[in-house]
Amino acid sequence: MRANCEQVLTEEQLREAGFTPLEEVQSTDISMMSPETIQNMEDFCNRVLWIDDDIDQQTNGMVMRHIIQWNRDDQDVPVEQRQPIYLFINSNGGEMSAAFALYNSIITSKTPVFGINMSYAFSAAFIVLLGCTRRFGMPYSAYMMHSGSSESYSVGYKAAFNGVKHWGWQVRDMVDIVRSRTKITQDDAERYIQTDTYFDASDAYKLGIIDEIIVSIEDLLQAKVDEEIIEE
Repeated sequence: MRANCEQVLTEEQLREAGFTPLEEVQSTDISMMSPETIQNMEDFCNRVLWIDDDIDQQTNGMVMRHIIQWNRDDQDVPVEQRQPIYLFINSNGGEMSAAFALYNSIITSKTPVFGINMSYAFSAAFIVLLGCTRRFGMPYSAYMMHSGSSESYSVGYKAAFNGVKHWGWQVRDMVDIVRSRTKITQDDAERYIQTDTYFDASDAYKLGIIDEIIVSIEDLLQAKVDEEIIEE
């Protein structure tokens, strides 16, 4: 997984990401960087992304841009030889419209996206995780699906009616995603989504929500994409 930024990224790509090319960084500059900035740069060079907050249009925008950029960089690289994108998830959920946008970015990515539930993937984060090419969970990770909620409407009847109609479409799409991306049946998905339904790591593995329970970080970093998945 680990890569040298100078070997992976061009100077132009580094600048677009908001980083100074390494050959221009002096020791005094490094000493002035915050540990968070250094870690963010390290993550970027190694195609590591995080969703560790509520999911909304602002917080997931950078994630989607990176996925698109790395697919652009990989256009001439066979899929099986591409460096995977690692998406670490630790989120209570958020806006479903933002989750669907991120889900669409992931499922249309030819470059493999590995999703890792570090602790909890609830609600909108649950849907995002299901989009990943391969899905991993920590031994004590948790998962939750439901139909979501909405604040009381303070708009006219017609606008409220249309809003509920759109919500219904989202629920329908969530059920379809769960049915198609896991071993959960249509009937069970429709039943689970009626309330907050939680799964532990063991149940998540049995139901196909995740492909593997991680026992070693090294195993994750060496994980490959099955040829069957690539062909799909």
